Amino acid sequence: MTSKNYHKYIRFLLGTGALLFLSGAWLDASAHTYIGIDLNSFFTPWHAVLYSGYAVLAIGILLKKYISKDSSWDMGFLGIIIFGIGGASDVIWHTLLGLEEGIEALISPSHLFLFVGGFLMLAHIIFSRPSKKQLDFAPIISLTSIYSLVMFITHFMNPYLSVYDFFFTDWKQELAAASLFFQALMTNFIFLYAIKLNISGKQIGIIFLSSFVLLSIHSLLGEPYKMILIIFCGSIYSLISTSILNWFYHTKNILKIQISSALISGTYGAILILYIFLCHQFFWETQEIKWRFYGLGGLICIPSLFGFLIANLHNYQEKNVKEKS
Repeated sequence: MTSKNYHKYIRFLLGTGALLFLSGAWLDASAHTYIGIDLNSFFTPWHAVLYSGYAVLAIGILLKKYISKDSSWDMGFLGIIIFGIGGASDVIWHTLLGLEEGIEALISPSHLFLFVGGFLMLAHIIFSRPSKKQLDFAPIISLTSIYSLVMFITHFMNPYLSVYDFFFTDWKQELAAASLFFQALMTNFIFLYAIKLNISGKQIGIIFLSSFVLLSIHSLLGEPYKMILIIFCGSIYSLISTSILNWFYHTKNILKIQISSALISGTYGAILILYIFLCHQFFWETQEIKWRFYGLGGLICIPSLFGFLIANLHNYQEKNVKEKS
């Protein structure tokens, strides 16, 4: 078997490891949310999935370095070490101090090591891709996983996961709006990065759909019925984002990047509104949606405005770089 074929299988291994890694992370978040203090051991099924993903990633990165005869300390190798330190310290942390609750589960020192190590390993897959002009399975899944990891770290302010508290009660409507604005802005960054990497419309659809599927895992251990609606809404969003990116590549409109970016973030808000009404129709029909129609409309308009402005800034920076070069 040639070296090229070895690299092909290794990159498939890396993509698979990234999916396992994020699936385990979301399963662990679901367990922390719905099982909580009943978790009295580090050795759980969700940790098994998470650390299996880490093992597959580590094996893939090390195999790639071995075949390439690369002994340098790159971000992939550094990520393996940092994540390993985080995993070992996490065992000690859980054994001596017990299970974290609430926001502590995100900011405990051992988990911060895990996040940094995870980001480095996933970023390594993108930066070490064999072709700079097109992306194969591994970097697409890696970009999806990086996006999903950001969503994971900020899942306490994700409107899809806290839809009842945010929109069916009077509890912290400011946080509800802020959560939507932040998550919509994240779609802008993914969209602009996709353009930079020359990602196709089909590929960005895969990225967004996969991120919604991973997000839905959070509801698995407590509200599994929400998974179907999250994936359904994610499917619609991925189809629309595919069309938006295809339009961007084919149109000659001088404001195409600003318009596309505004549509990406505005559509995210529109899909959330659809999700709210679907939840009301199927799960909480007797409950009242606390937001009035013009408030819900703001969940589309403001992200669209932010998306337009961010893309405008991005476009301005790109022009400056070209002029200087």
